[in-house]
This record gives sequence, C-alpha cells and structure tokens, in this order.
Amino acid sequence: MHLVAPLNDMEKLVLNCKIMRLKENEALLYLKANGHEIKERRFYQIKGKLEAEKLKRLHFYAEHFDDMHLERIETLEWAQKELVDCSVREKDNFKKAGIIEKIVNLQPYLSAYMEATRDVIEGKHAKPAEESIDISRTGSTEEPAA
Repeated sequence: MHLVAPLNDMEKLVLNCKIMRLKENEALLYLKANGHEIKERRFYQIKGKLEAEKLKRLHFYAEHFDDMHLERIETLEWAQKELVDCSVREKDNFKKAGIIEKIVNLQPYLSAYMEATRDVIEGKHAKPAEESIDISRTGSTEEPAA
C-alpha cells in the first residue's frame, strides 16, 4: 500500500520545481525535459492551485499518518533485510563492505521512526481527537473539502 496526496503528474513536477527552488525559466526547462512543455501562465496556475490546496494536502497526510508511518518503517526493514541477504551472498569483500555501509546508514532512519512511533504511542506529540487544527495559524481560512 502506498498512499500519496492525489496530485497528477504535472502537479508533481511543478511541486518538484518548488522544492528545488527553480527559477521560472529553469522550471519550464525542467518540465519540458520531463515531457510537459507549458507556458508560464499555466505554470503559475498550477503553482497557485498547489498553494491553495496546501492545507488539504496536510489534512490528507495527517489522516493517513499511521498507514504512511508504518509503511516507511516496513520499507526500511525490507531494504535492510535485502541488503543483509546481498551481503551474505557477496563474495567480493570490497562490495560486501559497501553493502554493510548501506545497512549501517539505514540505522539512523529506523531509529528515528522507532522514536517517533514511541512518542506517538505514549501521546507525547498526539493531540486529543476532539481538538482541531487551528486554521488561523495555517495561513488559510478554509477547511478542505471532504
């Protein structure tokens, strides 16, 4: 199961442009290189839509936090198992050392997820179920459509 906010391919690419902090001309080149040649006006329409729906996406992630959090832990554990299996099969000591290094590099991620899981279970970061998000602090005044 892989849960993501429902963005289409173009929206994902425009979001990537924002994440990479691309200037307009760089963003349009990036989109073109990824099979979507559009005009500046369309780029800004999509960018504006993403900004307007920011709170809706945050609600989506909040609603699916448990599933997504668990999926990431399971993915990291699966990757670790696969790397251990590769390490056992690898005969070249140099390559084996590289695989072991990758296993070690996964550990901080697993630890962070486990720590966050403990905190959520113990209620350190959880808000009461009846408490709602303070919309006035989010920069938007509208609740997302259900």
